[in-house]
Amino acid sequence: MNDQRSDVERIKAQIHPHFLFNCLAAIHSLAGTDTEGARGGILALSDLLRASLDAAGEKFVPLGREIKLIENYLALQRMRFEEALVATVDCSPAASAIPVPPMLIQPLVENAIKHGVDDDGRVSVKVLAYENADGLCILVKNTVPASVPRVEEWSDGVGLASVKSRMEEVWGSRATLTFSREDPNWLVATILIFNPEKSP
Repeated sequence: MNDQRSDVERIKAQIHPHFLFNCLAAIHSLAGTDTEGARGGILALSDLLRASLDAAGEKFVPLGREIKLIENYLALQRMRFEEALVATVDCSPAASAIPVPPMLIQPLVENAIKHGVDDDGRVSVKVLAYENADGLCILVKNTVPASVPRVEEWSDGVGLASVKSRMEEVWGSRATLTFSREDPNWLVATILIFNPEKSP
């Protein structure tokens, strides 16, 4: 019972009140000028909240379902950033069937957008998921100014600590979360899960 309660609290923590405020403000701004856009935003926010509540009672979900949640999250962020946000999501069919803890990737995407905005208010994010010889690989990439602090300083946030904790609980040493610079303008968060098909 205590484990289930802690899972619920972790999931609740992912839907940051400030993010919800921004989403609702964006939907409100569209209501008078873009009715279809506002409706789409409401549906995306509804799906995101429903997924977070459903996840509270599940230990694992197919990665494809987690990816759908990410797509809804990005749809809401596009309402806020408009053309200033360039985001792509690519998950291979084989990877989409692999079970993962719910709300595992969303904090990484939220972190990428939060810290990846440049001086002109623009940000690019890429989410990739695929299987390779080592296992399941999930990459969250975002553009950053060349002056951004060392990548080690990106791993100290509460949301990212929660991701690491959940990975350790499920896979132990069979999963890692690392941060690196792909080049001076891109930062990459990499989740690598060895033999994900095996039960923990």
